[in-house]
Amino acid sequence: MAVINGTVYWNKTVVPERFMGNQNESLKWSIDIGNLDDKAVKVLQALGLEHKVKNKAEGTGTKGADPSDVRGDFVTFSTKVEREDGTPNKAPRFIDADKNELHPDSNGWLGNGSQVNVAFDAWPSKHGGKNMTMKTIQVIERKEFTPAADDELDVVPGGFVNDDEIPFPSN
Repeated sequence: MAVINGTVYWNKTVVPERFMGNQNESLKWSIDIGNLDDKAVKVLQALGLEHKVKNKAEGTGTKGADPSDVRGDFVTFSTKVEREDGTPNKAPRFIDADKNELHPDSNGWLGNGSQVNVAFDAWPSKHGGKNMTMKTIQVIERKEFTPAADDELDVVPGGFVNDDEIPFPSN
């Protein structure tokens, strides 16, 4: 088993989701681990996983560049909830810095910017090349996800105001 350290982005490791909400996609646990240092990149290269390292700001391994992307060099860990034969996969395990078990209840529990170590296995893909499966996420520094508020919008004097009363259903 190998370990890399990095910054959490797009965490969906507690409650699995389908890619872009597509009902034809399999449920997956996934997470991007970004701002990889040279040591982490070398670990991935040594395992034959260099093709998994992406950099959206530079357009490396992605569909086009986005200079505003803050993830730096990153990898995406993605594990299907069920294998093709229907056998369930294990959900990622969570531990704290002292290796105590954690039992988060939502994806928001571990937000963007959290610092983690990820223990993972590398294995040959049936499509050629290699793939990787996250096993344990050790939380070093936790930042809870905070949804964006619409506070940046101001009241617009003279703008449209809904005067319709919306009845609440009675039970």
